[in-house]
Amino acid sequence: MSEDEQLRLSDPRRWLQTIIYLRATWLIELLMHHVDEATLKQSSDVDEELALMATDPQIQNELREIEQEFSDVESDGLETT
Repeated sequence: MSEDEQLRLSDPRRWLQTIIYLRATWLIELLMHHVDEATLKQSSDVDEELALMATDPQIQNELREIEQEFSDVESDGLETT
């Protein structure tokens, strides 16, 4: 056992601080993991919803109506992509 490890074990305050630090570090890593998982799931949910919307007949009709409404301004000189 190193001298530093012996000092930590012989000093209850340092030992407790080390335990608290390790526990806090573990908790932060756990929270980051859960945030990452939630973000990935949310992103996946959005992709699924967009795919459903793209095939929805009502939404397709609405998009065609919007396209017709703005067809007059297509010749305003702006580029379309």
